[in-house]
Amino acid sequence: IRQGYGQWGRKMQSDIDDALTTFVDKQYVDGSRTCIVGWSYGGYAALTASVASPELYRCVVAINGVSDLEKMLSDEKRQHGNDHWVVSYWDKAMRNGDANEQILEQFSPINFVNNVKAPVLIVAGEYDKVVPVRQSRDMADELEDADKEVVYLELEEEGHALDSNNGSRTKMLVAIEKFLATHL
Repeated sequence: IRQGYGQWGRKMQSDIDDALTTFVDKQYVDGSRTCIVGWSYGGYAALTASVASPELYRCVVAINGVSDLEKMLSDEKRQHGNDHWVVSYWDKAMRNGDANEQILEQFSPINFVNNVKAPVLIVAGEYDKVVPVRQSRDMADELEDADKEVVYLELEEEGHALDSNNGSRTKMLVAIEKFLATHL
């Protein structure tokens, strides 16, 4: 896990793209029918793929993913205080002590929505306490403002794990199935 510190949008992202490229090159995967799907950090990775390597993916699904690293860290500091372990965790995960203030901006997919080529499905839990729903709402709004194809599904009374037993996971899976059927 330590090797991933400070690698959001960097090595961790290029590893995902490299794996896909290898699978396509070895003909394990049809490169014309690839969709990246991720939850939590994976949701961030999916959104980042949509802006950093848009030519690789036909569609993108992000579930409870961070879209704005700077806002995420700022919100955590405001909620918990600068010295809280949660703030330390997020800071270490995202930039690992890199003092460059622009690093968070540089690796936030919300800042590069104009690069998006593929349709995007964003799924969010209304009461997510790990990744605030605002991260998903703001990304969906930015994509809409940039005239990108986006579908936004907010699951009411739901948290990060989508495990409230109100049928949220089924709603999410149905939405993903419909999205994939349309775009692959």
